[in-house]
Amino acid sequence: MLDSATRLHAPIIRLTSSSPEATTPAPTNHSSQPPKPGEGGISSDSLPAQDTGRCRNCDKIAHLICNGCKGLPAARGRSTTITRYCTPSCQKAHWTTHKEACKAAKTRRFLFRVANLTKGLFYIHQEVTFMWGYIKKIECHGPIIRAVHLDEEKSDERKTLLVPFSTVTDLVHDKKEQEAFLCHLGCNEAVAKFGPLLTGRLKGTLLSIEEITVIPKNLNLEIGLWQKEINNLPVLRKDEIHHTILRLTLTNQEQYAVDLTGAQYGHHEECLPWQDYVSARVERIIEVQPFGATKAWLAEAVLKQHYPHSLVQSLMISFFDELGLCVKFWEAQGGSVEALLALPEEQWLAKRVAFLEAIKTMMKFSREDSIRHGSWCRK
Repeated sequence: MLDSATRLHAPIIRLTSSSPEATTPAPTNHSSQPPKPGEGGISSDSLPAQDTGRCRNCDKIAHLICNGCKGLPAARGRSTTITRYCTPSCQKAHWTTHKEACKAAKTRRFLFRVANLTKGLFYIHQEVTFMWGYIKKIECHGPIIRAVHLDEEKSDERKTLLVPFSTVTDLVHDKKEQEAFLCHLGCNEAVAKFGPLLTGRLKGTLLSIEEITVIPKNLNLEIGLWQKEINNLPVLRKDEIHHTILRLTLTNQEQYAVDLTGAQYGHHEECLPWQDYVSARVERIIEVQPFGATKAWLAEAVLKQHYPHSLVQSLMISFFDELGLCVKFWEAQGGSVEALLALPEEQWLAKRVAFLEAIKTMMKFSREDSIRHGSWCRK
């Protein structure tokens, strides 16, 4: 029997059984419990954690699993956490050891969800503000190279900076490649505008935030504007790739890379443990800057007219502000981003889609309304 002082610091965690014969013990302290059974499900692209099948307290064969951190992201790799106990009493005895790891797993899930939701909002912003020009065709050269041919005449005749994203989706039917076009050359915009949105949701969990510029490696996709052709191969207009991301250090010293625009290189995971990201995607690190440096650089470049067309930046800022208003309107109608981020896995996946669709619908209406009123004219 636990004394009253021990009960305050060692809340019972619900255990789920990995064996059909085992039963799930009833909890005795609801107020401080992690999610109920089934709320910590494993996402479809996660790998199972290394599992010995033994109790973390006494090393006996165990069929009960701590559901507070079951299926949540591990600190390294793409595995998920799993902590076994043979009895509730072993779980109680091990709680002082396990509670920090359990809390860290929940923090990781929250970070991954915030990063994923922020990326979804970034994609909506990029689709609404798409202004490449009208695309005539996209040629595939090998498995990774995409040569984009613009319809120069149609693009020159357009009256507004904005172009329907259907100019891409009519030619590219794979959703992941569509995402690559949405974030192509957009890393600075993502860090400058959506970085604060992301880190604002993570208050209380962050120790430091840095902007890291890297030369990426292991590209699975390359997109470029076609210039000419030599020996039946395209010569694409592109510079040496400098790619800017965020490095987040959590209060527990764990570090993560957040890359909202990795899809342009065929990398679609937006949040990875820092060392895993560096090993898999970084040729070398070019520069480490404090958070906010890219935003300040963009503002200065516009003032000095070093950044292409100040009207473009005005458009981007205007629609970013509109995006924030759409989120606030959604919350005013009874939604809650904080509640969304805290949902059990299956509900989170479904509600996330519904939330992003609602924001996208409002943003498209705002876009069409601005065009009807003659905003963002090219001349």
